[in-house]
Amino acid sequence: LLNAIRTTDNFSHNKSQEKILHILQHPMLRDETQAISLFSQIYFNTINGICYHILADDEKSYNYRKKLVDVMERDLLNTSGYFGNYIGSLHNLTVTEIKLKKFAEAELHLAKLEAFQQEYSKQLSERSKILIKSSHALNTLSLLGYCGDKTTTMSFIATTETFITRDIKKMDYRYLIHIYYSIAYTAFKFSEYAIAIKYLTKLNVESSSGKLDRYLQRGYRLLLLMVHLEMGNFRLLQYMVINTYRYLLKIGHLTKFDKAIISFIRSNSMDKKALLQFQKQLQAAKADKFEAQEFSHLDVISWVESKLEKKPFIEVYRKNGFQQ
Repeated sequence: LLNAIRTTDNFSHNKSQEKILHILQHPMLRDETQAISLFSQIYFNTINGICYHILADDEKSYNYRKKLVDVMERDLLNTSGYFGNYIGSLHNLTVTEIKLKKFAEAELHLAKLEAFQQEYSKQLSERSKILIKSSHALNTLSLLGYCGDKTTTMSFIATTETFITRDIKKMDYRYLIHIYYSIAYTAFKFSEYAIAIKYLTKLNVESSSGKLDRYLQRGYRLLLLMVHLEMGNFRLLQYMVINTYRYLLKIGHLTKFDKAIISFIRSNSMDKKALLQFQKQLQAAKADKFEAQEFSHLDVISWVESKLEKKPFIEVYRKNGFQQ
């Protein structure tokens, strides 16, 4: 599965999914009848949950991820060797619940993760405790983007900044860079562009290390273009959009979503005609099953609609999010 994930492109075409589909066809993954031991039940649900997540089947991924958490909670003391797995499983379930707009369940599992940390504090390693804090930060930021008021959200971002500053050397790098992006995107939703620029700049610094995967490289570059567009930095944008275009061509990963954003910014026009054309291109991209996933990480359609209706982005983003 790990080897298949390394060569799978979530957002371009069906062919790249073939290795994942091949794994799901394995006889031992067809049903749970052969998953007798605790170990096999954990990995049966883990593998299915990951595969369906990659295939953009969020409902199936949710079902397997929920089963996985249920399996591990039946007798948690017997799974003490899997505490790290449990934290990761609870995190992945919460991420999927938020994506499916199951906010009440997500809040319940966030609270469960905090309670777990308190109950097993003496048995948890320092790394596990940091993972719990990181998961809480990431998922709370996502929830606040849908349900939080601006004051509460900005306060939580400040708290998260304190956590990062204090524990950055202890944090899992993958969580750290996703928290950077999540803060930037959440700030963008609330029109706090200075905060968004601050964290996108941090991602830009990290990109030079070569550690960022292609997915996050694309995401932060496109969000950075949108932030500068909102700030009216048009001269800088013309230079940045060319660099972004060249980067996407270099990695061989120019989607309809990418083309729409780059074309719109290069047109250097924000009039109604340009916005409607941009909206049409984005809707065509969203009709693609795999490209549709991009809008959960950068909802440009709601941004266009907010400009056409002259409403705050956060208002339109939430309205469209709850309708989906």
